[in-house]
Amino acid sequence: MVMATKMDKKRTPEHIPFGSGYEIELRGTTICPGIGIGRVRVLDRERVVLRSKIPADQAQAEKQHYNQAVQLVSDHLLEHIQEDHSDSSLSASMILKSHQAILTDEQFHDAVRARIVAELKNAAWALELEARKIITQLEASRSPYLASRAEDVKDLVSSIVHALSPAPKPYKKALVEKKESQVLISGNLYPSWAIEARRFRSVAFATESNALSSHAAILLKGFGIPTVGGVNGLREHVADRRHVFTTAGRRVVIRTFDIGNDKRIAGLNYCTGQNPALGVRGVRRHLLWHPEELRIQFRAILRAAVGCQVDILLPMVTTVDDVRQVKKILKDVTEELRKEDTPFSDDVRLGAMIEVPAAAIGIGEILAEVDFVNIGTNDLLQYFVAADRDNEAVLRYENFEDTAFLWLLRFVMERATELGKKDKVTICGEIASNPQLVPLLLALGFRSLSITPTAAQSVRDAIASIDLRPSAST
Repeated sequence: MVMATKMDKKRTPEHIPFGSGYEIELRGTTICPGIGIGRVRVLDRERVVLRSKIPADQAQAEKQHYNQAVQLVSDHLLEHIQEDHSDSSLSASMILKSHQAILTDEQFHDAVRARIVAELKNAAWALELEARKIITQLEASRSPYLASRAEDVKDLVSSIVHALSPAPKPYKKALVEKKESQVLISGNLYPSWAIEARRFRSVAFATESNALSSHAAILLKGFGIPTVGGVNGLREHVADRRHVFTTAGRRVVIRTFDIGNDKRIAGLNYCTGQNPALGVRGVRRHLLWHPEELRIQFRAILRAAVGCQVDILLPMVTTVDDVRQVKKILKDVTEELRKEDTPFSDDVRLGAMIEVPAAAIGIGEILAEVDFVNIGTNDLLQYFVAADRDNEAVLRYENFEDTAFLWLLRFVMERATELGKKDKVTICGEIASNPQLVPLLLALGFRSLSITPTAAQSVRDAIASIDLRPSAST
């Protein structure tokens, strides 16, 4: 993104191919003059407020939880004040001290605590309701100064909500300097973001907010960071540029972590048996050891899938019970996102990798529970003939044209056809990328092949040369 002191909209994103090198210029108002060039980072943090009723006997504990969250944010604010004293930034220090005054307003906190007890609302909900009254009054003010103070209140409320979360990330100073130049953009204009912009030495800042006399604006000007405010549609244009053009409306399939055996990540524990390939890998890892990893992946995928077609593929499915357990976790995550009022897609399809012989034989039950299946022939063959594909001594058993293995593939397609789900089956692995084997796959009934990009043209040519129409009877 290139940002100067003024922006003028010349082209709309829908007419500009992603990565084409064209610029989108948007009009704004100068807060701090200058030019910044760097990669965009959207700052708007997700302020999820979980609204729930609490039992009467938990009201005092909830009040204490709220007090601890306020103290945590207050301590964090003191860190900023000390930092800015050390930098001799008088205006920054004074602004942060004014925030501290807001944060120590006991009349406000008393009102929040009273809501917790009287209405039996959880702390974050009570805080949101009480803050909304103040923010509404400030934003309705004809005074630009008072209207700008609404940004300060939103900033502090967001910080307290974050501190109220079950496991807030600890506040700590940035120890590593970002090597990449960043232009920060946001919808609101929070002082904490201005401080973050300085900490990470951001080259520029742009915001949709019209709070041009806000404390954040003063901070950014004092820090000398080129800043433009009042840029309407800024985040929308960034989102449009991203849209997830890279997909161009095509289906995206995301496989959950297939960790174990030959796929490893430093710092994670693995199966240590004599034959890890037959141990804990793929979805087994999540169901047996780390369901929280699967929940995190589901949350990320469902949120990223808004506005596009995204499917989830489960590796190393062995039995239909694996799928049922996963579906329960997916349902729980979906309900959590809905309660949090977080944008997500509820149109995500679930699929299973068929790479274990037991799953291939039980394909009927599995297809009844999922939307599609992918047959991972590389792993399926090695498990079927009990021959490690990385062991040269047994490579002669790794034969995709083995009669018994072809029977298994035919069995899968026959069962899928009987269930009316023939078009829900995709075949993957080396067999699908081999043009010489493509006629065999088509004869077995496969119509969806997952292939490597380098083999795409040769596989297309092989398919084009085959006449699948039944021979005319003589």
